[in-house]
Amino acid sequence: MNKINKILFFIICCCGIINLYAQEQNTTLLNKKELKLQKLEQNVLRTKAKVNIVKAKLESADSLINVGKDMEMEAIYQIIALEKEGKEYTRQQNSEYRLLNRQLKKASDEEQKQITKEIKELDLKYKLEIKELEKKLKVEYKKLQKGMLNQEKGKEKQKQYQRTLEDYLDLLDDAEKKLEEFKLEMD
Repeated sequence: MNKINKILFFIICCCGIINLYAQEQNTTLLNKKELKLQKLEQNVLRTKAKVNIVKAKLESADSLINVGKDMEMEAIYQIIALEKEGKEYTRQQNSEYRLLNRQLKKASDEEQKQITKEIKELDLKYKLEIKELEKKLKVEYKKLQKGMLNQEKGKEKQKQYQRTLEDYLDLLDDAEKKLEEFKLEMD
């Protein structure tokens, strides 16, 4: 009986050791699965974050395009208004010149000197006004160019980010599929 007890004790100890080893292997296996699941979930989250960043950059590019369009339209309206103002001012100036030239033909020598002086003052005033108008036009043309440049930059960025977004969306789709497949394997 003593031998039987010893054999039974030995068998029980061996079973316990085997059981502990099996539990340890099972825990290690479970930990590996949990780690893989966690890694797959983190991959999905990282890819989603990248997609959101690219979407924000796309919105920024759209905003740049819209700002460029607004600048362009505003500049065009201002250019049209300034050119119209310049034509109107030139027309008004020409009628004043004609009036002074008619008076010059009918005037005496004293009056001619006075009218000639008025013509010179009118000419100087006209040149100053036209110069001022040209400065304003120059500013508006720069604004027009800046608006067009912003649109081009925005469109280039939009193309670039659109391709990047498509790539990240593909990666996200793959990562989500791998995660779902792994979850189904675990069940």
